Amino acid sequence: MSKLKTWVLILVLLVILPSFAFAESVFVVGDSRYMSDGNIYTMDVAPYIKNGRVFVPVRYLSIACGVPPSAITYNNGVITILAPGNKVIQLTIGSNQLKVNGTITVMDAAPEIVNGRTFLPARWVAEALGYKVSWNELTRSVIIAKKEYSTSEVVSIVQPAVVYIETQRSAGTGFFTSPDGEILTNSHVVAGASFIRVTTFDGRTYNARVEKAIPYLDLAILRVDGTGFPFLPLSSSTPQSGEEILVLGHPLGVKNTVSKGIISNPSKNISEIYPNMKTLNINIMQISAPIYPGNSGGPVVNTSGEAVGVVFAKRSGTDTIAFAIPIVYYNLVQKWNNFDLRTDFDMFVATLNNEWLPYEEVATSFMIKATEYFQSEQFFRDISSLDNAISALEALENAVSSYEPVFPQVKELKNAYLQRTKCLREALIRLQSASMLLRSSIPSLTSTYKVQRLLDEVQYYLEQEKYWREVFFKRWSELSSQLRNY
Repeated sequence: MSKLKTWVLILVLLVILPSFAFAESVFVVGDSRYMSDGNIYTMDVAPYIKNGRVFVPVRYLSIACGVPPSAITYNNGVITILAPGNKVIQLTIGSNQLKVNGTITVMDAAPEIVNGRTFLPARWVAEALGYKVSWNELTRSVIIAKKEYSTSEVVSIVQPAVVYIETQRSAGTGFFTSPDGEILTNSHVVAGASFIRVTTFDGRTYNARVEKAIPYLDLAILRVDGTGFPFLPLSSSTPQSGEEILVLGHPLGVKNTVSKGIISNPSKNISEIYPNMKTLNINIMQISAPIYPGNSGGPVVNTSGEAVGVVFAKRSGTDTIAFAIPIVYYNLVQKWNNFDLRTDFDMFVATLNNEWLPYEEVATSFMIKATEYFQSEQFFRDISSLDNAISALEALENAVSSYEPVFPQVKELKNAYLQRTKCLREALIRLQSASMLLRSSIPSLTSTYKVQRLLDEVQYYLEQEKYWREVFFKRWSELSSQLRNY
C-alpha cells in the first residue's frame, strides 16, 4: 500500500470508526511523517519493525504525548524525559530497564540508536506517559490515545504544577508549563509588581520575573530560575460544551483548592460579557466551577489532566458563572516580545481601565455634582455621598501608590495620575469639613468665613486636579505616539 493511500485510509478510519475516535497521534511504519491531533509533522527518521515489535523514535513519540522538546535530554546513553505530573522517565541505550520516578520496569526490548535517533517499542514510553497504545494491521500504524483519569488521579497529576503567586498588590495562582521554570498566569495578577514571590505545591519559594505579557489577553509568562519543575501539558483539542473540568488554585487565601464543573460555553465573544471590551475581539470560555478572588491565573484542566484555559474572572454576585482565557492564546503570548516599554505601558493602561477607573468615575461624578451646587446648603447636607466618595478616592490612591512601573515614562504617568487622585481627595475632604461646619453651627460671620476659606481651598485643589489631568493626558499622548512604531 502506498504512503498516500495509507494516510487517506487512516483519515477515513479516524472519521468513521468509533474505536478510532479517541486517537490523538498516529505513527506509520516506514513513514517519516506522523499525525498528532489532526496535524501532520515530519521526522528525520521513520518507525520500523524488529522481532515483531514496532520501534518508534522516542523523541517524537514523547513530543506527540505532550512533552516539550526542552524536557527531553540525552547524556552518555541515558535518555531522561521530564513528563507532566512530576514524572521522570529514564531509559538507557542497550538496557531493558525503564525507570519511572526511580521505579524499575523490565521491558521486552532495549532502546537502540538508529541514524542518530533513539528507538523503542512505542507502548513502553507512551504508557509511562499515561497514553493508550494500539496497532492497526491494515494501515501498519501505531495509534497513541489520551487516557482519561478519575478526578483524584487528575488532581494528583495536576496539583504539583500549580503555584501560589504573591506580590505587594495582590495574590493569585499560576502553573508551570515547562520543566525549566516557565509559569503561566493572568497579567493582572502581576501587573505593577515590585516583587513576585512564587510558592510551589511542595512549599519551595522562588523569586519570579515577568518574561512576557499581553495585558489585553490578561495572560503573562513568568520565569523562575531552576529546572525539573512539574508542569502541565496544554490541550490541543477543541473544548466542548458539557465537558467536565477542574479548576485548581488558591481562592481567598485558602491554599491548594480544587473545584469541579463543566464547560458551559467553550467560546463567547468577550463583548457579550464585558461590552466595554468589544474592541479586543477575543473569545473566552464560560465555566461552571466556583471561582473566587485568588483563583485568577489558575488552570482549568480536562479529564486527561491538560490545561484547557486560564481562570480570569467571574460574573459579579455569582459563584458559578465564571470565565477563562482559552489555552490557545498561550501561543500568542509565548511568541510575544520580552517585557519592554510597550508591555509596561499596556499593563498600566489595562490596570487603569479595569481596576482604577470605577473608583475615579465615582469621585469624578461627585465632583461634577459638587461644582453645580457649590454653595448649596442642601448639597452640604449630603454627608453619606461625601464619605463614600472620599473612601473611594482613598482606595484608589492606595492602589495607585502600590503600583510599581518599570520604565521612567510609565512612572511619570503613574505620578501624574496619583497627583490627580490626591487633589480630588483633598478637595472632597474640604467639602466634607465645610458640610460638617454648616450642619453643626449657627450661621455667623466666623462660620461663614471658615466655610468660604474651605471652599476657596476646594477651588484651588480642583484647579490643581485640572493641571495634573492635562499633564497626564499629554504624557499619555506622547507615549502612545512613541510606541506606535515601537
